[in-house]
Amino acid sequence: MASHPFADVRGRIPLLQGDAPEAFIHNAICSSATQIQLDQSVPASEIAWANRKAIQEALRPEEIEVQMTVYREMVRVGQGTLICEPLQRFLHVTNWCAAWKDLDFSPAVDARRREKGEGKGKGEKPKVVVLGHAVEPGTPLRYLLIVFSRSEEGYYMQFSAAKPTMRTVAEFLAENPDLEGF
Repeated sequence: MASHPFADVRGRIPLLQGDAPEAFIHNAICSSATQIQLDQSVPASEIAWANRKAIQEALRPEEIEVQMTVYREMVRVGQGTLICEPLQRFLHVTNWCAAWKDLDFSPAVDARRREKGEGKGKGEKPKVVVLGHAVEPGTPLRYLLIVFSRSEEGYYMQFSAAKPTMRTVAEFLAENPDLEGF
């Protein structure tokens, strides 16, 4: 399996120095890669360690320069960044929670819905703001799981699978009362 954790390289090389709003690139995200066996016998700690080593390698200044050069060329030719060997599975790891902790998302909440309270106390702000992602038409999303946020109410995620698998998932959700409304 190919595992591709992301690392923030902002401020780590001269090209990416300065205040983020005025900088060359606001969010400088580089992908690292590691090959790892993934099955029931592999402990989560081994997967985490392999991803951590890949991130440490990606954060070396000379590696950042190489990645930025490769990304510029990929953008020039229109190549996507999710690459793995034929017949291989792909695991993508990223965590933006720390980057978002000080951001004020209240302008993103629809004022009309906030005034109505969305079924809560009038004028109360929602407890969670859900951020999604956008992809170009034709982007394969066959096996995808993204956890966008977590709150007291539960998790918000995007999940996709092949049609036969989705039928099995729907049957499982219907049989489990704890997952009602999932």
